[in-house]
Amino acid sequence: MKIFLLLFAFFFSCNSFAVEFEYHGYLRAGVGTSGKGAKQECFSNSGASANEFRLGNECSIYSESVLGANILKGKDNEPFFRTQVRFAYSGPGRTAWDENDSDGSDISVVEAFVEAGRIDGLPLGYWVGKRFYRDVDLYMFDWYYYAEMNGNGAGVTNIPLGNGEGALAYLVQTGTTRTNLGENAMQVFDFRWQNFSLGSKDSLNLWLAYAEAPGGTSIASPFTRFQPQTGSIAGLRWRRNLRDGFNDFSLLHGRGLLQGINIWGDATQEAGSAKNARRWRLVNHLAVKPSAKIGLFLGAAAEHANPKTLGVDARSTWYSLGVRPLYFFSQHTQLAFEAGHSIVHVMNERDSSGRLAGRRHLTRLTIAPQLSMGPTLWDRPVLRAYYSRTFWNKANKEFVGRNAPSFAGATAGHAIGFQTEVWF
Repeated sequence: MKIFLLLFAFFFSCNSFAVEFEYHGYLRAGVGTSGKGAKQECFSNSGASANEFRLGNECSIYSESVLGANILKGKDNEPFFRTQVRFAYSGPGRTAWDENDSDGSDISVVEAFVEAGRIDGLPLGYWVGKRFYRDVDLYMFDWYYYAEMNGNGAGVTNIPLGNGEGALAYLVQTGTTRTNLGENAMQVFDFRWQNFSLGSKDSLNLWLAYAEAPGGTSIASPFTRFQPQTGSIAGLRWRRNLRDGFNDFSLLHGRGLLQGINIWGDATQEAGSAKNARRWRLVNHLAVKPSAKIGLFLGAAAEHANPKTLGVDARSTWYSLGVRPLYFFSQHTQLAFEAGHSIVHVMNERDSSGRLAGRRHLTRLTIAPQLSMGPTLWDRPVLRAYYSRTFWNKANKEFVGRNAPSFAGATAGHAIGFQTEVWF
């Protein structure tokens, strides 16, 4: 926290430098109570890759503060140099002083990089450091499902490529296990072909990534030998622009180290533990405002995964469908409704009594009157009140209860609360 305050003061009090400073960020905060009168507890379908149907089901405070400096701000085709630092804060929202690890609060430096571009008349951009290196998200699920490779690295952007543009990046994810080769690390080579035009309304994005980890032997007893590992990702996203909105359809496949379709795989794995791991992902995201009074978000996802865990058949499937229609009463008043259903099935998954869990279902319904800065889908700030009710089947009782212990043994729960969201 002290580092953040020092940097904040430096950025905004240092008038002796001929530098143009920027400040922007994101905030999501609120307060809610459970159906039992205590602090709200959120309900999730364990094994889902996202916080499905998030409206009325976010129990923490999250914010980002971005400090940027245009050290050389070129006009038109002139060179530019820029630096950016981003702090992320998350906390449970229990008291006015949520700021220690024991309470679950955390402040992290999630971006610290420098970028430059348009050097010597070329359109290319360059960056080095730690950054959010990601593409689109599915808003209703708060999920960056496509090309999320946040971390440390370097890259080149704005590469002319047909009627689109390319981007290349080298990324490194370092773990905490030390081997005879050093701290275990995964190296990733990432290629993106973006905004390839198919006409006035349609465009394609292609994403390819390859990863490798060297293996090695742990230096602490018991001595474990880790095999060299590789992995890959292939993804395609098709966007169709609609009236005041869009529809994104994506198909992705991850293998080996990258079977999670992100950079967070474990670089130290024993022989055969993930060599043939696979994951298929299908996502559709619709955001549209077909009339002045009606808006609509729709999210659908399907995943089939086989992590190839040693000695265990841990194949899994996840299906999720959610919809959020909005009615606009006026420029600043709206009513949002959200409904969704999720199914998770993990082969041979057992509860604490040893019984097979089977297919686990979860359904949520939420209604939220809200005040918004404007009459579009994306105008923020938004201030809302909400009532949310979640249902789940008997097979899911224990798994839901692990994250919402006050509802262990139940098959339904509700929450009432208030929330605000803003990006600026």
